[in-house]
Amino acid sequence: MAQLQSLSKNYFKWLVDSIKRPNEEVEAQKYFGLVSMLISALLLTFAIVAAINRFIKQASEATNNTVTMKSLSFGLDFKLFILVVIGILFYVIIGFGASALGNKDGGVNFFDYVNRFGHLTNVAMILNVILILSVYTITFTSGTSLTFIKQLGFTSMVLIAISLIWQVGYILSINQSLHAPRFDKFYVIVLALIVLALAFYIFGRVEWENLALDFSSEFSQSNSGLGSLF
Repeated sequence: MAQLQSLSKNYFKWLVDSIKRPNEEVEAQKYFGLVSMLISALLLTFAIVAAINRFIKQASEATNNTVTMKSLSFGLDFKLFILVVIGILFYVIIGFGASALGNKDGGVNFFDYVNRFGHLTNVAMILNVILILSVYTITFTSGTSLTFIKQLGFTSMVLIAISLIWQVGYILSINQSLHAPRFDKFYVIVLALIVLALAFYIFGRVEWENLALDFSSEFSQSNSGLGSLF
């Protein structure tokens, strides 16, 4: 228990330091970066599920349905979490792969890379919390489209900011890991960005239809929901 408390304290210190000075590398326990990735995945999933559940509730109230699904089932909540984790893994694995293959000696430690990437992107956790709060300000059944657009605008800006932080963190983590590059760092990073974009494109094409079917099944079985994780 004492060791766990010590690790928690050290992680919190590392987290605060990373938010204050993201680009300044500091020593950390090997799993700190992975912990940050997990927390980020949970926060982002929470925001997604909260938005969907809020839409379901407001749509139900607007249509005066007496029998309807009140929230997503635990199974769909969990699937969304897995999809978010996979998206984060794309950043981590492709970034690490580019760093390892881009170095002449290949001397890049996986946990060091994840800690570096986490240190650069931990500040996005604050925006993830803001994103969750902003979701609860959206009225999906707003009387006018202008009001809805205004409400959605702030949430969209937060999402864009989170995405930018992850993109910058991805680029800088690769750049800082290339100590003896095989060729110019610029091209290593460009190739890594292209591979990342292709990975998300292919994953989106494959998974979008499956997710649509899952939602369709969820809505058609509104009376058998298991309740929401959130």
